[in-house]
Amino acid sequence: MRSYMFALAVAVSTACGSSRPPMPAEACFVNAPVRPSYDKLTADGRITVAALFGQMDYKRALNDDHGKWSANTLRDTLKKMGYVRTLHRPDRDHSRFQKNVRKELVVVIDVIGPAALPHHHGHKVVGPALAKAINSHEVVYFNGHDFEGKLRPFKRPASLPADEYRVLLLDTCWSQQHYSVPILKSRKHYHVISNTERSITGSVDSFVELLDRLVHAAATRTDAPWPRLLAEMNRLASERAVQRILRDPRTKYPAPEHYGLSSVCTRL
Repeated sequence: MRSYMFALAVAVSTACGSSRPPMPAEACFVNAPVRPSYDKLTADGRITVAALFGQMDYKRALNDDHGKWSANTLRDTLKKMGYVRTLHRPDRDHSRFQKNVRKELVVVIDVIGPAALPHHHGHKVVGPALAKAINSHEVVYFNGHDFEGKLRPFKRPASLPADEYRVLLLDTCWSQQHYSVPILKSRKHYHVISNTERSITGSVDSFVELLDRLVHAAATRTDAPWPRLLAEMNRLASERAVQRILRDPRTKYPAPEHYGLSSVCTRL
């Protein structure tokens, strides 16, 4: 499979609370070869994806924000992957891309940048935007502040579809600690990809690779399991961490993100 690697951001930032939250006793990662529900993703001939990027640093102008860099990096990379832009709304920081990956399957990706999710409005704006995306898209990626566990759709998932399959990729700091358990207790048929570490600028790289492999598996009916899909996400996270250390041995962010398929479990 082709790799669509792109340059890492020279400057990095993270959008975390002040300290690492404790890991809930019921939160764990699945190690078994569980597969995405490819039949459900492709049942209507479309895979719909939403990628939302929050503002990372409220002290920066939006056009200079690291969230904007990540959103634009994804937009540029989708074009390189053969996706065609079908909608461009700069006033809403919203773009839509589309690609026919086989005769009867089309992938539609909405990219929403930080101008639509400014930090000064906080979780009261980001939460409803996420709920709207999850109600209208099968795969939803969020890269932004963890809001210290206050994002309402994840803490109280009543606003999320109850009977439909969803894949949620929560690329925030400590999303496994903050959000995995309340989502999965209420929406057991969702697949939630969470992160146990800080999320650092450049992590969209891992999302691109996962998305490419997920779509390829769906299009070719190879049914790749989550552990195989996530292994590449984590390998790229480790590579980015090494590059951060090489650039600055005293970096504040030496650890890579660690992604996994979340589950609610009982620890003995």
